[in-house]
Amino acid sequence: ATPVNESFDIVQGSFGETPVARRAFHFDEVLINLPASRVITAKDYAQPCLDHLPQYVQLAVWLATQRKLGKASDWEPYIRLLAQKAPALPVAWDRDHLRRHLVGSVFPAAVGEREMELRRTLSEVNQALGEAGFQEHAWDIFLWAVALVTSRSTGYDTLK
Repeated sequence: ATPVNESFDIVQGSFGETPVARRAFHFDEVLINLPASRVITAKDYAQPCLDHLPQYVQLAVWLATQRKLGKASDWEPYIRLLAQKAPALPVAWDRDHLRRHLVGSVFPAAVGEREMELRRTLSEVNQALGEAGFQEHAWDIFLWAVALVTSRSTGYDTLK
């Protein structure tokens, strides 16, 4: 594969730093060779105190933790490339916007139910983390992490 710096530039996008192609790519071309040590697996994000939670929640908690660590995280260069806001999930949308533009729809109520579900999950996460001696997470960083995990193609098992 071509060196990353010859294939991509990092620019400031509307959601943070963003990789942008510097050249055209051919069908089936390898874009980046990623060492196995840079692949995030359950071995990285699984914590015994969170075993009872779905894998996407465990991955989101790990991601939130890495973001909070900032430059102290080995994953900081990757975290820096991720969107810095959580616009992908409707629970992050302005409630007035939902009510104004979706009058008569059941969607705003469904969004409210999803938010309550995520807030209950965060409460459960924080209780488990606190009991295990780890730092708890605030709603905004947890929502950011859940939005990133659930809006991207990942290998987590949604049924566990």
